[in-house]
Amino acid sequence: MTGLTLRNITMSSLEIAERTGKDHGKVLRDIRRMLRELDIAEATFGSSYADPTGRSLPCFNLPRREVEILITGYSIKLRAKVIDRLHQLERVVQRRRDPLWQAVRGDGKLQQAQLEDAIKGRRALDGKEAPPYLYANEARMLGRVLTGKWQGLERDDMSATALAVLNQVTSYNAILFAFGRPMEERERLLGEKVVQLREQYEASMGKALVFKSS
Repeated sequence: MTGLTLRNITMSSLEIAERTGKDHGKVLRDIRRMLRELDIAEATFGSSYADPTGRSLPCFNLPRREVEILITGYSIKLRAKVIDRLHQLERVVQRRRDPLWQAVRGDGKLQQAQLEDAIKGRRALDGKEAPPYLYANEARMLGRVLTGKWQGLERDDMSATALAVLNQVTSYNAILFAFGRPMEERERLLGEKVVQLREQYEASMGKALVFKSS
């Protein structure tokens, strides 16, 4: 989403398919039908992506107007999922204009790199490799600590305060991982840390601290 602005918010046909649970081929069919009826050339919004085998396959990147036209024929529940995503993208744009949010988000990337280095270093000390699923599991574990769900977090849709808490928890997790603490123990200790930080925030601000799961 680099360079995202309110004017150029788009959704790909792949994301529309993912959000609605529809087959991507059927979403492509719907988009092509819509474009024909609007007298818009497919090349206007046409693009491509590489599938897991490396093949280049067609997709579309639609502006908000065309997304809203497309989903008019979808069920209310499916329309709601797509509209919620558009609203989320708008919030991301607004937050990216905030210097404080940008600074906290940048710090988060440093904390994430610290955690990745801790994972690699600890695994190397144990004579083991660090397969990709380990990093994904750490992200899901942090998501469960913060939201109760075994899922990653939508960092771009989190407030600066929520990001700051996530950054502290990520840094603490890196230290615990480096010392070889097992996940069950780390999750318990991180949970205690989150409770402390949440109570401090809610006592001072008088409102709940919200985290977003992906």
